[in-house]
Amino acid sequence: MSTLELDQRHETPVTLVQSGAFGIRYAYARSADTGRAGQSGQDYVAIRAEAERLVFVLCDGVGQSFFGEIGSQILGDALLRWLWKLPGDSQGSSLVLEDWVGKLHEYLKTVSASATPLVGEKDLKDIQAGLLREVLEDKRKEGSQSNFVCGAFDAPSRDLQAGRLLLFWLGNAKLQIWRAGTNLTERLEAAWDDRERWSSLTGAVGRVHAYRSDWRQIDCVIGHSDGLDPVRRVLKPALASQVIDQNIDQLRRQPNSDDISFVEISLRNT
Repeated sequence: MSTLELDQRHETPVTLVQSGAFGIRYAYARSADTGRAGQSGQDYVAIRAEAERLVFVLCDGVGQSFFGEIGSQILGDALLRWLWKLPGDSQGSSLVLEDWVGKLHEYLKTVSASATPLVGEKDLKDIQAGLLREVLEDKRKEGSQSNFVCGAFDAPSRDLQAGRLLLFWLGNAKLQIWRAGTNLTERLEAAWDDRERWSSLTGAVGRVHAYRSDWRQIDCVIGHSDGLDPVRRVLKPALASQVIDQNIDQLRRQPNSDDISFVEISLRNT
């Protein structure tokens, strides 16, 4: 497995992939309204993996911003590149968590600088209603926005003997961490604040949050967008894929359904 990007235009049922030291499950579903309209979902998921290294991003575009699917994809691709380039040797090990947070904050500013022209170039000529075009032009001035969860996983090696897990998040997409069937998510001390987000105009709105762990302290990480919030308490590593699919299908049938994205990373040989 190299890089996988889930298609924002189609549904993806829960799918299992094995890649080296990792077991990976993922799923994607657009909201009912978005599916009926044949539009792209505003969530974005991408994973890059080699035998002993994996990074993932899950971005949830802010619906009231300018084409949130644009922001989520721009942000997701940029985060994937940044995570993959993190040093996997003693140089990276010497950095404390606040160093990583600071570096990511600065990086998100540079992403905004490159994203602003892309948002400005979005063509609205296919929008038939003049009033809607005016509304969208007003939203364009505020930029495209997205929240995110993401992570980098390095198996134990000569340079990183204890291995390394780095998790980052901003906004109301969510993470869970598990070890031997026990939910350890409280260790993240996360608030999942929906006021926090990345903006194509300003960079991070709020403070990026982070968590670091050795390889053997955690054996599963689950990430999902807020569309899966109603069933988040039943999510766990042992939950059958069929059950997750059924929950997603039921949520999509509701009138106020939201886009749903799901990623589960299991660490093998722990």
